[in-house]
Amino acid sequence: MPALPRLLLVPAVLAALAATGAPAHAAPEPASYETHVTPAEHYAALMADMPEGAAVVVDDALAGEYDPAELEAGLHRSFGAVGVPYHVVASPFPESLASLWAPDMLAALHDRVGADGIYVHLRPDSGIAGVRAYGADLPVDLAEQVTRGELEYGAPLGEVAAAFAEALTASEDDLLRRSDAVAAAREAGEDTPSGWEEFVEDLDPSRSVGPENLGLIVGAPVGALVTVGAVWAVVRVRRGAGVRSTVLSAAVATLVPSAAAVAWSLAHLTGAPPGPQELPDPLEEVRAEPPYVASTARVERVVGQMGEERLYVDPLTPLPREGLAEVAARLEEAPAPVRAVVLPMAGSDESAGDPHVFLHAWHHVLGEDGVYAVVTHDLEAVSVDLLAFGVPVDGHSLLEEVRDEEAADPAAALDAVLREVGRHPADADAAPAPPTIYSTPLEPRLPRFTESFLLALLLVGPVVGALVAGAVWGAVALVRRPGASAGGRVGAATLRPLAEREAAALAGELSEGRTLPDGLMPQAEAALMVMEGSPDALDLVGVLVLVRRARAALADPGAPVHGAPCRNNPLHGPGTASAPAPPGRKRRERGARAERTSLCEGCAALPDDRRVLRRLELRGPDGVWRSYLDQGERAWIRHRFGAHGPARMVEVLLSEVEGGRAG
Repeated sequence: MPALPRLLLVPAVLAALAATGAPAHAAPEPASYETHVTPAEHYAALMADMPEGAAVVVDDALAGEYDPAELEAGLHRSFGAVGVPYHVVASPFPESLASLWAPDMLAALHDRVGADGIYVHLRPDSGIAGVRAYGADLPVDLAEQVTRGELEYGAPLGEVAAAFAEALTASEDDLLRRSDAVAAAREAGEDTPSGWEEFVEDLDPSRSVGPENLGLIVGAPVGALVTVGAVWAVVRVRRGAGVRSTVLSAAVATLVPSAAAVAWSLAHLTGAPPGPQELPDPLEEVRAEPPYVASTARVERVVGQMGEERLYVDPLTPLPREGLAEVAARLEEAPAPVRAVVLPMAGSDESAGDPHVFLHAWHHVLGEDGVYAVVTHDLEAVSVDLLAFGVPVDGHSLLEEVRDEEAADPAAALDAVLREVGRHPADADAAPAPPTIYSTPLEPRLPRFTESFLLALLLVGPVVGALVAGAVWGAVALVRRPGASAGGRVGAATLRPLAEREAAALAGELSEGRTLPDGLMPQAEAALMVMEGSPDALDLVGVLVLVRRARAALADPGAPVHGAPCRNNPLHGPGTASAPAPPGRKRRERGARAERTSLCEGCAALPDDRRVLRRLELRGPDGVWRSYLDQGERAWIRHRFGAHGPARMVEVLLSEVEGGRAG
């Protein structure tokens, strides 16, 4: 038939369908139970009664997700505009076991129809499942490639058909240009997203885990910040800072940024538009109530073609049919009414590929009690499902027994049903549970965010904050540790417990009757008396120097007693080395201007600029950190911690203790 008359035929076809109401997708009478029918035979039989060169078959299993009549009319419009005869099949099958259909269903369909033109198989899960052109010069391969590349996966079949038909009529240059663009876009899309892009995507509130991730990413830092601020405030107060000013400072430093972070997160949470997973699926809402399918078109066809029979075999099933005639006869003699169908199922059919949904819909349409069984295929295995309605049969235990036999074909599966149906009694009033609806809208964002936020705020954040605070203060304590290789600032809170431990140890050693060399006993007694008063930071340093000097003498009797400690940091130990004193600097001790100063080995080996970094600093009464040498004309400094004029230093220290003021 020439192209122009065929174009004129399309409106006539649509008008005829609308006027007569004849469903172009109606199935022919089923063949006998054991007669094998190929998909090509099945579709060729349906197309035999359609207008020549304008055949469209829409499988009624698509009803629900699609309106078959509307989809059929749309396919006529799209492919009618191509200008060549067209034979189109829209079906969810085969979703699996495609090899059991035929090596090439469209080639076989062309052989049976015997007409040139374009043959197309559309399937929801793949869009264009197959295409062949016979006697028509069309760029089918390039047009298919462009259509697949330009459309999103899972696009509606009507949209796929319109895009494919348009591509078939495009020029070769245009298709090549679009093909290159598709390839470039695909290559760009294969680039690994950056870490920032993934981070932002994971915080999208419309995603399934977006609010939870947002709550965690905000709650953890807020909890950590508040924890660090609280630790800082406690440490400050213990060191003598004012409680009110410290708490106010901590609150401003932690609560203000925390409130800003929470406000931003709530704005982001509520401002993002709803995502597909947050909106109710109209199709799933329909499937939540009897008959649990959006359309009973296929179920009604099955019921109508079964009539009074107990077995129906769909022409599109890829499963073997041997033995089904005998099974059909035995079904009539079963102790309880048993009805069975052998048919294909797919995720895009009216039952979403769930046999239980089909069974409920079947019982709803038929309205009779009995055992309902569906035999289909799951990959390469036979799958059987059944439900018992209003009969004294335990459908659950019956199904388990049947499945345990792992039947090789439908006849064997139904034979097991018939053998076991009378062995599993139950209460006839027990109704099967309704099918499970797996697709439900996500819970509201705010509760999901709040739960995650509170968990992070109260658990994750404080743990992280404590670890951070511990690491920071641990590092500071390590740097400030008395006797460490590095100098720097050492607070009274660090010095006091150390001085108390070492003074107690010295007191214990002296109580055992051990004696000190001449001149050290007064220093030891002075150190212990200073600890009984209210020692400040410099007093604590002095106590440590004197106590360590005395304990060293007790540990090694007869060894020479070291004099002045390291001038850079007395806590480093004895000044056994020396270095030129800083030019122009007057000694704080008694005596004339010094040309050299005593240092520990570590400080003596350092250049002047690095030695300064090791110099001991103490916090003064005003809270300012200063070099210990700059804290007034104290006895500790004037007498070099007992290295010069120890008797006079002891006299001054004892008088200060007795006068109620340490050092």
